[in-house]
Amino acid sequence: MSTQATTVASPKGERIEHGVCWNELHTRDEAGAARFYPAVVGWKAHACPSVPGGMKYTEWVRRDGAHIGGMAAMPAGVPKEVPANWMIYINVPDVDACCAKATSLGGRVIKSGFDVPNVGRLAVIADPTGAVFSVIKGVGDCGKRVPQDATGSFCWEELLTSDPAAVRRFYGSLFGWKTSVMSFPDFEYTLFWLKDGDPEKKQGCIGGMMKIKAEWGNVPPNWLTYIAVDDVDATAAKATKEGGTLCAPPMDIPNVGRFAIVTDPGGATFALFKSQHG
Repeated sequence: MSTQATTVASPKGERIEHGVCWNELHTRDEAGAARFYPAVVGWKAHACPSVPGGMKYTEWVRRDGAHIGGMAAMPAGVPKEVPANWMIYINVPDVDACCAKATSLGGRVIKSGFDVPNVGRLAVIADPTGAVFSVIKGVGDCGKRVPQDATGSFCWEELLTSDPAAVRRFYGSLFGWKTSVMSFPDFEYTLFWLKDGDPEKKQGCIGGMMKIKAEWGNVPPNWLTYIAVDDVDATAAKATKEGGTLCAPPMDIPNVGRFAIVTDPGGATFALFKSQHG
């Protein structure tokens, strides 16, 4: 999570209760990631000079100067079989109450509430199918989300799960998220909306969810982060040139846009996206 006031010009952020506010790469190869992402999506890797506890922390800076996400070393004690990953942070009014409620709903608290000076109180939770996310009660500007409407933004969050019905109930009860379902010939796609969101006006959408398909292989439940790019094909090609792996080649989603799924050299998976609506 962002650990200091931004040091370059940044668009003003907004704190939205139960909204996603931060994306953070956990990796075993920070130096490699600091080369890969700037080369592929144009971010700047900004090393934070003063971090609580002396830990090393990097913030991702978009081309317009907005600090949009972070990077930290994979936490000590994490089993080697757990891959590098992109973690989402969700704003909550009370971290400890959220942890207790998540447990009562069938989730699991991986790391109970802890305080980070000048950042806030945080916790790490797994939903009933095992997808992991963090919650935060931020202080100051921490927990505020800058507008995600420019190239290089985190433009979408997608839950890949083994049990859509169970996690609809879980996130709905935990965060008050509403859902709407889109039906396609071979699958259903669920949209998550903030409690006060309006699906008819397309306001307050958190992200999406779909069931993991057998043909995908051994994909664990997880939150997949999408990054907005100007050209999916060119960016995917650049990612492989820089040492990444193409998991899903560029393809079109009718009436939505074009996307591809990539794993970075350190093993963290993310998606590239270009909307057909501009």
